[in-house]
Amino acid sequence: MKIYSRKEKEQFVSKTAERRFNRQMKYRIRALTYLGGKCFACGTTKVSRLTFHHINPLEKEYEISNLYKSSWGRLQSELDKCVLLCRTCHEKEHGKRLSSIIL
Repeated sequence: MKIYSRKEKEQFVSKTAERRFNRQMKYRIRALTYLGGKCFACGTTKVSRLTFHHINPLEKEYEISNLYKSSWGRLQSELDKCVLLCRTCHEKEHGKRLSSIIL
């Protein structure tokens, strides 16, 4: 068994983290494209503002962000239950649901 130096270990961890981040970004871009690349409600295309919104929360099995390490097929089946909403529209949508539960 090889014993790694601190520097070698840090480089390995750094490369692993970089690969993980790159895979997550690749899947995020693919997922955004799959769902049309713009907010379903207002049409904004600013990628940093777009979020995944489950249309029916009862059908939600996973958080999209937790599926970036899964296969594309598994991620795609969860995306089929979602629409893209910008953060503002997403907050409004959840505000409507909360008010309907309270009232």
